[in-house]
Amino acid sequence: MVAKIDIEVRADGYFNASRICKSSGKQWNHFVDVQSHQDHLAELSMRLDLPISAADNHRGLISTKRGAKGGIWIHSELVPRLKQWCSQKRKQTSSGYVYAVTSDVLDAVKIGLWSGSLDNLRTRYLTPYGPTLTFETAFVDDCVRAEAALHKQFWQQNLGGELFHKASLQAYKEAILGMDK
Repeated sequence: MVAKIDIEVRADGYFNASRICKSSGKQWNHFVDVQSHQDHLAELSMRLDLPISAADNHRGLISTKRGAKGGIWIHSELVPRLKQWCSQKRKQTSSGYVYAVTSDVLDAVKIGLWSGSLDNLRTRYLTPYGPTLTFETAFVDDCVRAEAALHKQFWQQNLGGELFHKASLQAYKEAILGMDK
């Protein structure tokens, strides 16, 4: 069964993201916390030559408006992705590992999530990163949310996707250790 999604459009063509999210029982901030959505916003911002975020009547992919017709309003290019996300059934939380991995041959740190065994995780990176792997892991109740929190916490060190500056490796390790149950 497909859920009905309530859509409101302003005269300038911007869509009410707050209402779209509310009609599906989701929250806008959870949408923008997803790394793939952040990457999509960055790509659209460059392609359309618009800032990602703007206040009131200024043009941006996301416009925050105060007052009677307030809320989060989004550019039409974002609507299909938001509708698809809102239509997805809410996943049960998934326990698993959050991790940071690097090696002598990688000049970055990958921060990710894993729901399999730690042996399989190590095997996954052994070939591309070489035998000198450095890992930090924590088992958490909701690895998706934990990974998103780490990416958000260290956004300034982000090199793109799940890769982060190696100079902050100790900070990543400490943050991950702080999540361990």
